[in-house]
Amino acid sequence: MDFSNLKEFSVYFFQILNERNYEEIEKNLSENVSLDFPYKPVIQGRERVMIFLKALHRRYEYLLFDVKHVFNDTNNVCVIWENHGKTVLGEMYSNRGLTYIRLNDENKVEFLSDYFKNTVFPK
Repeated sequence: MDFSNLKEFSVYFFQILNERNYEEIEKNLSENVSLDFPYKPVIQGRERVMIFLKALHRRYEYLLFDVKHVFNDTNNVCVIWENHGKTVLGEMYSNRGLTYIRLNDENKVEFLSDYFKNTVFPK
């Protein structure tokens, strides 16, 4: 998909996460993508990142992100978001956070790093 700006790409990327559109998510990841997720070792490679995302989504009946702000320069994007969802156990969930995204020269995601409000000061 061709995007005219990084804000447009960021909103689209979170939309396909909301939809659990794994085919489209995978198309937008570089082969050597890395995911730095709280309390996990860095996950490397498109296949492993996709396995992680699918496993994460299985924990939620639904999980929806609302992009609030996007800050970017060149190929670096910071997306501030709020989310809400429901776990498969029926528990309601909400959080706020920031995702740092770095794109490669082909406009594919090569690095993702998440920062969540509820993991900054764990209980």
